[in-house]
Amino acid sequence: MLNIVFAGGTYRAINPFRSFLKRDDLKIQFAVFMPGYDDEIKYCNELAELAEAHSIEYIVSEGITSDIIRKIESIQPDVIIGGGVWRSMVPSECFKIPKYGWIGLHNSGLPEYRGWAGINWYILNGEKEFVTRMVQTDEGLDSGPLVADEKGNLLEYRLDIDNEDHLSDIIEQFNPILVKAYNDLIDLLIAKKIKFIEQDDSMASYTCHRGPDDGEIDWSWSAKDIFNFIRAQAPPCPGAFSFYKNQKFIITRAIIPENCDIYVGRITGKVVKRHPSGEVDILTGDGSIRLFEIIVDGNQTKPGNFLNSIRQSLGYNPRKAIAALEERIRDLENKLSTEGNIS
Repeated sequence: MLNIVFAGGTYRAINPFRSFLKRDDLKIQFAVFMPGYDDEIKYCNELAELAEAHSIEYIVSEGITSDIIRKIESIQPDVIIGGGVWRSMVPSECFKIPKYGWIGLHNSGLPEYRGWAGINWYILNGEKEFVTRMVQTDEGLDSGPLVADEKGNLLEYRLDIDNEDHLSDIIEQFNPILVKAYNDLIDLLIAKKIKFIEQDDSMASYTCHRGPDDGEIDWSWSAKDIFNFIRAQAPPCPGAFSFYKNQKFIITRAIIPENCDIYVGRITGKVVKRHPSGEVDILTGDGSIRLFEIIVDGNQTKPGNFLNSIRQSLGYNPRKAIAALEERIRDLENKLSTEGNIS
């Protein structure tokens, strides 16, 4: 019987955790669930409900506290499984307590793409495959030994992303791979055929954190780059965005249209075609992008309902924003002078 502690959160933790509950050759002695961001708490709640249904002791925490470390010390598990996402620093004590340390599936083909938002950066960079590898965590940034079988074959998994699929599609395709990866790990641990291979640091590359503010589109980019930018940040991520008449909107689904018109008079970001079905074509640096779905003020709508003029270009215009603000101030001043107050 393999004794484990499970630690993790977000949607990526659900299916691996659920699959572990179906196995009779391991015991989840304790679980630590990360609540995550506001839109991720539902996944933490689902993990907690699963744990309660199977009488598994758990705690919800954004970090590994001294109390959690003491609990793990009292359990002395064989391994801590990092399932899903864990965003805070893990104290080195956690690596030393279990026989096999803390092991999880990293969102990249380490030592490449060490860091954050691996799957997003793979799509953004136009990679043909998304690669993930199982790794034993250490004190460095994703620098721990890679997990392999006794013959030295890495626990590595690949998914084709050289297509038109957006992030939610890719996540759905990857879910069964994710479950297989973690159960492959459990099988190796139970069979005691696991092997650890040090990473080649000379091959390392790194990715930086991506946040909601990093999603603004530059319409002078190529159509391919903009398309990858959109699909890499589609839901469940905050989304790639632009501005129309200085109002922000988020693009959730788009394509590169076939046989697009050739523009010898080109203004990047210009609305050039509004389709009867609601799609809208926007000029890029070398072609165009067709927008299928957007979000405005939190509401999903067809692009044609919002982008209602081919006289307009997308993007934030500081000059127009200042002019609009000055006009608003003049309106308020006029109201104050005529009514004696500003309501």
